[in-house]
Amino acid sequence: MININLLPPESKEKINQAKQSAGVFGVCLVVLFLTGVIWFIGGWAQTNLLEPNWQEANKNLEKEKTKINSYKEIEAEAVFINNRAQIVQKIEAKNAAWSQILQDLLDSMPAEVQFESIAASIVKTPNFVLQGSTNSETEMIKFKDKLDSSPFFKNVFFKTFSTNDQKDGSNRIKFSFNFDLENYNLANINKERK
Repeated sequence: MININLLPPESKEKINQAKQSAGVFGVCLVVLFLTGVIWFIGGWAQTNLLEPNWQEANKNLEKEKTKINSYKEIEAEAVFINNRAQIVQKIEAKNAAWSQILQDLLDSMPAEVQFESIAASIVKTPNFVLQGSTNSETEMIKFKDKLDSSPFFKNVFFKTFSTNDQKDGSNRIKFSFNFDLENYNLANINKERK
């Protein structure tokens, strides 16, 4: 088979240019078509796949924010209760357990010592003014030392000291002590020991 081309070169050139233009137009058409398909698939995926997940994630985020806010309220209440408990502990620490204090005072007193009067106040210093009498200076000093070693009392010192001759010929020593309250109850003492 013989192929004879009888067309003039100008016509051949126009045909080649037309073929090239048709090829470029075809490629552009395919690219445009593929872009449209990708855009359509992307829109469909966003509408049907991504948007519901995004909405669900937003709902979950709002639920978690609500939970966090409720936890903040609970935390604020816990801080408030904790502050109140600390205030109560401070008040209880300053609340004197007079039965314990007086029992310790009585336990510190030797058999030869007698109370004549006692004045107590936790607002004035010294907190206690105790007047008593005994037959022996040794017993009076022993009583002072026992008060000094007591966990309830501190700053024990003699205020007055005098001797009186009795009708039976014995000497009675009258004395008074001043001292302060160091601890208000056994709970404070137990905390300090720990």
